[in-house]
Amino acid sequence: TIKRLIIQAVGTIGARDPYKLRRKLTYIMESADTSNVDVSIKPWSDAHASKNIYEILHFYEIKNGLDEFYSGVCIDNLLKILADPSLSAYHSLVVQTIQNICIYLGIRCFQYLSQIFPSYMHVVRISSPDMQKIILEQLGKLVSLAKAKTRPYIHELFTLLVDVWIDSQHIGLQSTIVKVIEYLVCSIPDDASCYIPFIIPKISKILLSDRKDVDISTEYNQLATLLLSSIQRMGPYLKDHIFLIIPAVIKGFDRSSKPIPLQKLAMNTIQTLFLCNDLNDFVSPIIQAII
Repeated sequence: TIKRLIIQAVGTIGARDPYKLRRKLTYIMESADTSNVDVSIKPWSDAHASKNIYEILHFYEIKNGLDEFYSGVCIDNLLKILADPSLSAYHSLVVQTIQNICIYLGIRCFQYLSQIFPSYMHVVRISSPDMQKIILEQLGKLVSLAKAKTRPYIHELFTLLVDVWIDSQHIGLQSTIVKVIEYLVCSIPDDASCYIPFIIPKISKILLSDRKDVDISTEYNQLATLLLSSIQRMGPYLKDHIFLIIPAVIKGFDRSSKPIPLQKLAMNTIQTLFLCNDLNDFVSPIIQAII
């Protein structure tokens, strides 16, 4: 199946010269009298394909460069592989390939987001934690790359992050979720800030965690370290919700059971938040925790 899809993609790319095809289509559409036009181009079709060549060209408005055209065909076929559960062994490679295409295109990758985001989010909901981690990492990188162009998907993405976080006990996956939230808040703060209250309970649970099991405690401390570092970077965008976060951060150095490096990081986080937010109302509990 995967060989057939690859051959199909290569055949689609090589069968037509997109520039010649576009010139001929333009000539046909602009001609006042098409009765004398030799229309020798027939739509390409395949029983296993969801789009013919005209639909692909129309999707990209018949005006983009060759890079966008070829990339569009590749992404379209790669997403078909991603949607096929029987090809799950190739899914991580597919995701990495799509990411490489987007990195190559830079901000121009925004035109494919309407295909990539829904497909990725669907796969996240039905995949194992390891695959969820891989796809969420790439979603975070896409948010960082395309920034405001990802605005139409922010609600669905935050809903997905909260749902996965609630269901998961996988520390590595939770770390990835924290990074994606950081990408969202730092890339499109005006849109992302209204969703912060929905993740505060999870943030507080991590920072207030006091696990006795050594292995679990170590993992949670690593997650808390990552979370505090992310809070520092998100600091300038947390003004409206800082009062919800500060109490949990204070507990990070108010408990002697916490590792010394983690307590120091919590203090540094408070110091960083002081520089970009008004924390006068929290001076008293902060001093009491330090003492």
